[in-house]
Amino acid sequence: MNSNQTNNQKKPKPKLQLNVNVVDVQPESTHSSNGWKQQTDIFFNEPIDQFVQFQHNGKTVADVAQLKCGRRYQEDRFVGIPNLNINQEMQFFYAIYDGHAGHSVSAILENKLHEYLQKDCNFEDNLEKAIINSFERMNQYILDCQEENHHLGGSTALCVINKHKDLYVVNLGDSACVLITEELQIEKLNSEHKLNREDEFKRVEQIATILDRHSIPRINGELAVTRAFGDKKHRQSGLIAIPEIKVHKIQANDKYLILASDGFWDLIKNEELQKLIENWNRKEIDQLAQYLLDKASSKNTNYKKDNMTLIVIDIQSYWK
Repeated sequence: MNSNQTNNQKKPKPKLQLNVNVVDVQPESTHSSNGWKQQTDIFFNEPIDQFVQFQHNGKTVADVAQLKCGRRYQEDRFVGIPNLNINQEMQFFYAIYDGHAGHSVSAILENKLHEYLQKDCNFEDNLEKAIINSFERMNQYILDCQEENHHLGGSTALCVINKHKDLYVVNLGDSACVLITEELQIEKLNSEHKLNREDEFKRVEQIATILDRHSIPRINGELAVTRAFGDKKHRQSGLIAIPEIKVHKIQANDKYLILASDGFWDLIKNEELQKLIENWNRKEIDQLAQYLLDKASSKNTNYKKDNMTLIVIDIQSYWK
C-alpha cells in the first residue's frame, strides 16, 4: 500500500471512554479529601437513577428509589444504615439530603453527618442534644469549606433515627416524612421550613429581602427554604441550620415510614399516596419505592420535575 492510499483512507475516530466505578455515584467520589470536589458536566450529565434495598437479619427493611427527572443534575443524596450499633441494640438511621446550587453540600452530608452524630459525647444519653450539636458542627464545617473553596450552594436534610421504640424525626428544610399504619391512615411527622409557614416568615422577614420567583416566595429572591446547611451568602438573611425534632413513639400498628424529597410531594398528595399503598398487593416492600416514584414521574406537568428520592422503611420488620 503506497503513501497516497494511506492518506486517502479515513482515520477511525478516537473513542471517548469515561470509566466510572459504582462508587462514583456514591458519596466518596463526590468530594476530595478536603471535603470538596469541583463539579463537572461529564459526571452530572450521567443520569443517576437508583433502586436499592437495605437488609437486616435477612429481611428487606428499607426500599429506596431515586430519579433525576427533568433536572440537569442529580443533587439529592441519601443514606440507609439498617443498624448503627452492630452486635448491640438495633438502631437505624435513614436520611435524604436535597442539595441546591450543586451537589457538594448534600454529598458531604451523605458521608459525614451520621458520623458527626455518633461521635457526639451525648449520643448515648441525650440523643436530641447530640442531634443539635452535630448539625451545628456539620454546618460550620460546610461553611468553612465554602469560605476556603469559594463555593456556594446548600442542602436540606431529613433524617430518622430510633432509640428503642422512640423515633426521632429530624428535619431541616422542605422534605417530608409520613407514617402509614396498617389501616392505611397517614400521619405527617414533620413540618417543612418554607416562607409560607407563618412562624418561619416572621422569623426572617425583618432581616431578609423576600421576593417571589416562579410564584414562590424566596429569601433574596433565590432560596425557597428557610433552614438548610451551607448557603453562606444567605446566612445574614435569616437562614439557619437548626433542625426541628419530633419524637414519635412507635406503635404496634405502625407499618411504613416514607421519607421523600420535595420533588415527590409536589406531585403526590396524601390522598393519592394512600390509594397507591392500598393498591400495592405485596407483603414485601421490595420495589415499592420505585413503584411510587414511577407513578409520580409519569404525571404530566407544565414544568420540569425536580429530583426525587424516596425511602420506604418497613417498621414492623424490625420488631416482628
